[in-house]
Formats: sequence, structure tokens, C-alpha cells
Amino acid sequence: MLDLRTDNLGYLLPAKTNLMRSEDVPRLIESLKMIDADIAEIITGMVLLAPLHHSHEMADIVGLVNALVGKSSVGHNHGIGTLTGVDFSSATSGQWAKFNGTLWIPAFIVAADLADKIISNAKLRDSVALSLIGRAASSTGSPADIVAAANDTFLRRVGDALGFGQLTIGMVPDSLLTFVKLASAAIASQAEAEAGSATNKLMTPERTGQAIAKRTRELLTGDRTFYVSTSGNDANDGLTSGAPFLTIQAAIAAALKLDTSVYTVIIQLADGTYTAGGIMRAPLIGSGRLRIQGNNATPGNVIVTADACFASEGGRLEIRDLEMRATSAGNCLAASNSGTLWFRNVRFGASAGGAHMNVSSDGKVLAEGAYSIVGAAAYHAVAYGGLINCQSQAITLAGTPAFSSAFALSSLLSTVVFGGCTFTGSATGKRYQGETNSLITVWGGGSSFLPGNSAGTSATGAQYI
Repeated sequence: MLDLRTDNLGYLLPAKTNLMRSEDVPRLIESLKMIDADIAEIITGMVLLAPLHHSHEMADIVGLVNALVGKSSVGHNHGIGTLTGVDFSSATSGQWAKFNGTLWIPAFIVAADLADKIISNAKLRDSVALSLIGRAASSTGSPADIVAAANDTFLRRVGDALGFGQLTIGMVPDSLLTFVKLASAAIASQAEAEAGSATNKLMTPERTGQAIAKRTRELLTGDRTFYVSTSGNDANDGLTSGAPFLTIQAAIAAALKLDTSVYTVIIQLADGTYTAGGIMRAPLIGSGRLRIQGNNATPGNVIVTADACFASEGGRLEIRDLEMRATSAGNCLAASNSGTLWFRNVRFGASAGGAHMNVSSDGKVLAEGAYSIVGAAAYHAVAYGGLINCQSQAITLAGTPAFSSAFALSSLLSTVVFGGCTFTGSATGKRYQGETNSLITVWGGGSSFLPGNSAGTSATGAQYI
């Protein structure tokens, strides 16, 4: 027989292999008896137990009433004044409870209450753009944003207020800035000082002196020489033969900046051919004379070939020791507007369609020494309202130059003087032409005195004597 039982209390169970009547029925009867006995024991034990969900009166709980005597009811309140170890009698708005080691008291939070580095940027309030947090007024109070409203401004204190603004001259202490601290661009250069173009730049004493010197004429205490060469440069000062000007006009401009007093300014031309002449449009300051000279021993080594070789338009100019050739119907020497030209030891070369000498508007051309004529021209001397005076000079003509209009023309109340001259060589063309109450004088030398191969003429009040 198989003895099967329940897992917990071991009640007898039937089994397939047991005989039902003789083996399992008695076992089932025994199991029911065991169950009955167990249930009877449980019921007996529950008789004195309370239901699962039940209530008790306070009096039913042994000792509870006595335990609650003197206690407050549930949901009661306590006033701050009734608490021990607390004194909030002086509390004001915005204070916190702080333990001072004995009592809890009201207090404001101070820096000492905060641990170092406890406040992060995220805990700070937002500020407006381009600002600092602080107090602009000269008083204690809440901070605020101090805003940089414009570019290129500095945080500064002005009038007991803090704010952004530009520096003013009053903010810079005396002797703070030195030349070493200044940018080079802030200081005028010599070129800027002399040109007067140093706008909004600092002028050092040296630059100021240079600017004054540039605008003040140098007073000569002796003759001054400027040098010109066909290999020169107008950027030079022209004061030495090693640093000459390139053009005659540059030397004239340098001379016009001087106060000559009583001295002569000399422009020395080196040997060579110059393709531009010089014009003097204003007189020198002082009583001195401007002299342009070439090679005294060999004037033909210095040649000036230009439309207008030399002209004086109101100034006083002396020409010597060189050869002149005028182009494009120009003149070798021209004086106008009361200008005066002196010359000596020169060679008058070919002047196509123009004149060797030409005066107008009270201009004067005066010969101070012997000279030569080595080229043809329309006129040798032509005067329209001025004076040409070549008296008592030795004049050499080379190669029989031809004068297509006349050797000498005097017009418009002009005077042309060749009295006392000696001529060596010959020329072709009309000897003279006088008109409109003008004078040509040869001091009684006769009608054939002047070079040429055809007779001269006088008309409309002109005189040839």
C-alpha cells in the first residue's frame, strides 16, 4: 500500500495503486477525523479574539487616559514666544532665523554666512548688454547696471559719478604723456610741418622751427650759388655741384625764396644741352640780382634750346656765358611787365620764326658786354613798348645769319639802341624797321650801320638816327 500525505499537515491521501475499499477508504476516514480535530482547535482559539476591523474606547486601553493627561490636542499651535531657545522679538521683514550658539535669533544674511565660492554666475541676476554692476552715485545704496552706451569710451569718475565716457584733457595729469608714449603718426613729420599739412598733429619745437624756417625767407649775408646739371635732380637742394638741380626753373624757384639783401644769386649751369629754359615771373626780395651763367671760356659748351629760353616778367635777370636757340617761333631773351634782362658773352643761335631779343610792356633788355650771333632769326631785336640797349658793344656775326623780317624792329613808342657798337661779320635781310613813333638809334652811324643787305624803313612817326 502507498502512503500519500498532504504537504503541510500530513493528512492521508488515496493513491491509484491502493485498493479502494480495503486500503484508501479507511485512510480517508482517518484524514477527515484529523481535519475535524484541527478545525475544532482553531474555533476554540478564536472565541476570545476581536474582529479584524474593530474599535476601542480610550477607556478600554489600559493606561492611555493617564498617559494623555496634560497633553495638547491633535492639530494644536504654538506661539513663537512659547518656544524655549528662541527669541524672535526683534525680527523685521527679510530676516532669517540664525543660531548664535545659545538662541535662535532673527538676522540678515551677511558675507560671513556664505561659504567661499558658493554663488555661481547662474545665481546672479541678468545684466543689460555691455555693462558693469555697481553704483554710479556717490552714495551707499543698491547696485545697478552701469552701461557703456557708445564705442571708444572709458569707465571714469566725473563730478562724483561713475560712468562711461571719453577722456578729456582735464583727466590727463601734467607731464604724463611724453614723446616716447606718442604714436609716430601723432607727431608731424618735417615734410608735413614745412608744407603746413600737419592738421591735428603735434608740432615739436624742432618741427615748429622747421615750419617757421620754411615760411621765413633766408637773409643772405653773401652771394649764393645754385648748381644745375643735365644729370641733376630737382629733389636736390642744388647747393653743391655734387647735388645739382635738373632744371633751370627749379633753381629760379629756390632763388625766389631768398631775401638777397644786396647780394647776387648765381645759377651755375654745367656743360650740356638743356631742353627747358627759365622764366622769372617775380622780382627777388632785396636789391640783389639773379644771374644765370654757363661756361665763361667756351659759351658754346652750354646750350639752352627751348620755345622761350629766358624770360623776365617783372624780375631782374642776368644771362651770360652760354648759347641760346629758340624753337617754335620763340625768343632767346624776352622781357615784359617792367622786367629787366642783362646779358653778356652769349651766343644767339637759330630762332626759327622768333627773335633773339624781344621786349614788351615796358620790358628792358640791356647788353653789358660783347656777344655773338651764330644763327638766323626773324628779328635780332624787336621792341613793342620797351627798351633794347646794346650800345658800345662788340658784336660778332658768324656764318652770315639771315633775318627774315629785319635785324631790328622798334614799335609802339619803343627804343632800340645800337649806337657805338662794332659789328664783325655780315648778315642778310632788312637792316631795320621803325614804326608808330618809335626810335632806333645808331648814334649817327648811317642807314647801313646795322647788319643786313637791304635798306631799312621808318614810318608812322618812327625815327632812325
